Amino acid sequence: MSHFERLQGEHSVRYQLLSAPATKSASILGIVRLPGGLFYTVPTPVLELSFKAGDEGTVTIETRTAFGGSNLEPQVWTLVERCAGKAPTLVPPLSWNRP
Repeated sequence: MSHFERLQGEHSVRYQLLSAPATKSASILGIVRLPGGLFYTVPTPVLELSFKAGDEGTVTIETRTAFGGSNLEPQVWTLVERCAGKAPTLVPPLSWNRP
């Protein structure tokens, strides 16, 4: 999560960590405030990264995006790679990463 600190507020996105140690899982949510009416805004998740620990030291990462969230993925995957210390194996490959 410390790598996400530098992204806080960029593109009006705030990142939040949700951890569930009992299930060996965690999620990072990218939340923006969108208009909810004439005079107020509501927090809306646009990106979610779900991390689930597996066997043999592997971690499965699943991404979900809402409108506008896919624009954040390139930066987020760069941070995930930096945290992992190696390039993750993406299945299927991301569309922005294809030649």
